[in-house]
Amino acid sequence: MTTLDGKLLLGWMTKEEARTALCDACHFDPVMTTVKAEQLWQEYKQRVDVLPERPSTAATELSLDSPEQAVAEEFLSTAKLHGAKNVVEVIKVLPSELLINQFHIVTDLSNKYHGALAAPSPSWARTCLGFEMLSGKVNAQQTGNKIVAQLPHAEYRGSFTPNGRLNIIEAQPMIGIVRVKGALWLSSGYHRAYAALRAQNAPIFAAVVTHPVVPDVVLGFRSPRFSDYTSETLAMSVKMWRVRYELHVDLQARTSQVRRFRSA
Repeated sequence: MTTLDGKLLLGWMTKEEARTALCDACHFDPVMTTVKAEQLWQEYKQRVDVLPERPSTAATELSLDSPEQAVAEEFLSTAKLHGAKNVVEVIKVLPSELLINQFHIVTDLSNKYHGALAAPSPSWARTCLGFEMLSGKVNAQQTGNKIVAQLPHAEYRGSFTPNGRLNIIEAQPMIGIVRVKGALWLSSGYHRAYAALRAQNAPIFAAVVTHPVVPDVVLGFRSPRFSDYTSETLAMSVKMWRVRYELHVDLQARTSQVRRFRSA
């Protein structure tokens, strides 16, 4: 099977983002045209434009019990050990009212978290914070000054030391949240959060992090909420192509880029 079930929030995308999502990332029969894609974007954008103004409201935070607090302390200790200065605290929160800036969800990918959600506490806390989820080393091939690494997911980057040595670094796969003017913005971990949202808005555990740049859409008058993915009028159900990722590195220029390809 080359496609996965997904959802799009077209109304908050730009026209170019919506066109790319519909024409390149999704499967339609008959094939989606640029004209039809722009018509769909306009339709969903109009639905967003007529929404009432949405004042910033704080998502509901809950207290951690003793086992959950122990997981939080272990996570924070490990983050400090690895020099993660942007990690502030761990919170337990209901996902529905979180502000968002990612407008696609592969719902099939969220299904793999159902077991962790149903497991006894604090298994779900460990899953949310990314314990035992690092994929580790990746296979890479070098030709001259070029390196291509096959990635299990997109959350990798190439980093160069002052003497030019390449390090391929995998981001900590935690759910990340940023405090923004009294509200909470979900910055990472969307598929785990969506699994919790579908499970009757079950709480998630997230690392509160500082972030240098807050997207404008998060600060808008009609800023999107995570619960919008459950709206029949705001979220569009689609079939999304399976994809794979590669890290392309130029050793001479000391540059790296994660590229996305449709799976065969």
